[in-house]
Amino acid sequence: MFNFRQLFNVKIYCISFSLSTILCGCAFIAPQSPVSSKQPHTITTYFDYKIISPQNQSITMQDLLYDMQKADVVLVGEWHGHSGIHRFQTDLLRAMTQRNPNLALSMEQFTRDKQEIVDQYLAGEIGEATLIKEADAWPNYESNYRPLVELAKAEKIDVIAANAPIQIVRCIAKEGMAYLNRLPEKERAWLAASISVEDSAYKRRFMVSVHHGDEAQNSKQFAAQATWDETMAESIVHYLEQHPNKQVMHIAGKFHI
Repeated sequence: MFNFRQLFNVKIYCISFSLSTILCGCAFIAPQSPVSSKQPHTITTYFDYKIISPQNQSITMQDLLYDMQKADVVLVGEWHGHSGIHRFQTDLLRAMTQRNPNLALSMEQFTRDKQEIVDQYLAGEIGEATLIKEADAWPNYESNYRPLVELAKAEKIDVIAANAPIQIVRCIAKEGMAYLNRLPEKERAWLAASISVEDSAYKRRFMVSVHHGDEAQNSKQFAAQATWDETMAESIVHYLEQHPNKQVMHIAGKFHI
């Protein structure tokens, strides 16, 4: 639940995936592109992907780039660990840099409190082993996210460590929003200033997806989810406020998007 429209005047383009590794593009603002006559290849393995427009047409990467060229933020919803998805993300970032080098990569997989470490790695001040350890990289970092970060490093692209610290999110999942009142000021700043847990279509969808726990516990789980989502959104908004001419590609789990 990315409340960009409430926070900042940005144009959003969303991309998510189906189980068959077919990519589905959903544009809020993109112009209609001329669909390429070149037929995309057929999917034969889980390392592959195919791009499908909102009109259920097969399109090429160039078609996709044309569609989202005016977007301030491109949201890419992934299934963590799916080889085809991670290959697509790297292909997309590479293609975006070739069209528009004024780009930044935002990641669910790094948290705000680790931004300095990520920056140090991109600047060549620390090695990869230090990045993985000190920035609490996900267990599948080397197999799934390393290509993105290495591409960003090579192309001198900023990487936004967008997420809320997992330790805090876990505590919110146990105690609810009341936990925020116990956080020191420095740690509270690692989360979005405004976190909504009010009724919404997104909340109802989340509650239906939860198959265990009572209503009170599920509400706490949603508070954790909202903290995660709102913090990622705010991180991107703050970056765009400081870099108004940048385009941001953000990767996160499909449900978040």
